Amino acid sequence: MAQTDQARAGLPALTMPLEEAIETQRSIRRLKPDPVDDDLVIRLIELALKAPTGGNRQNWEFVVVKDPAVKRRLGRLNLAAWRIYGRIGRATARDQPAMLRILDAVDWQAQHFAATPVVVVACLRGFRLPFPPLNLKGALAGGSGLRKLPYFLDQPQVQSSVVKMKLAPELQALGLPAGHVAELHGGRYELDITQPEPGTLQIRRAIALPPFAIPADQYADFEAFCAKVDEVERGQLRFALQAPPAGS
Repeated sequence: MAQTDQARAGLPALTMPLEEAIETQRSIRRLKPDPVDDDLVIRLIELALKAPTGGNRQNWEFVVVKDPAVKRRLGRLNLAAWRIYGRIGRATARDQPAMLRILDAVDWQAQHFAATPVVVVACLRGFRLPFPPLNLKGALAGGSGLRKLPYFLDQPQVQSSVVKMKLAPELQALGLPAGHVAELHGGRYELDITQPEPGTLQIRRAIALPPFAIPADQYADFEAFCAKVDEVERGQLRFALQAPPAGS
């Protein structure tokens, strides 16, 4: 039986009309501690996946948390952030009783986070490079299609960046990609991601394009070079959450 069919088996039908669901929804911050069936969680995630994503990338991941120890750790992180934003909220809404009631409800939820039976953490898959994207095809190639005139790159394009990142102790980089190199008309693009020591990532990006002229019949090569660089720039890193050391 398919996972989707298993998730539907024995579950109450979700038959509320869409209009009614939209008009009657509300934020619920005081939750019952009753356990939630795994099949119901799977079904609700399946429904969430029907929502559109930018460019149809579908680059989401969902982490379902039931372990009490993990929920307590998440609760501490959530509470630390809430203490900052909660104080700001109360200062700006001190003359707004309705907003203060909402802040009281959020505070209660933050204080009782670990009692939530199931926490579903919605994530974007991977890690974006810590540089503004070059977007060469949009910035230099200027669109697609056949050209009747030569293309002139009259200004050199030279950039070089190195970023060192310290990873949180519980994060582990998965399968660092091999170095990327693209060359065209004496120009070169490089991207290297290395791990010089445990817990540290080094990301180096360099591009050097000298001024040049491209005959119209070779413009497709320049477009392909820009597209290749842009594809590399959209690449993502993946991380895994390691188990904390004993006693932490």
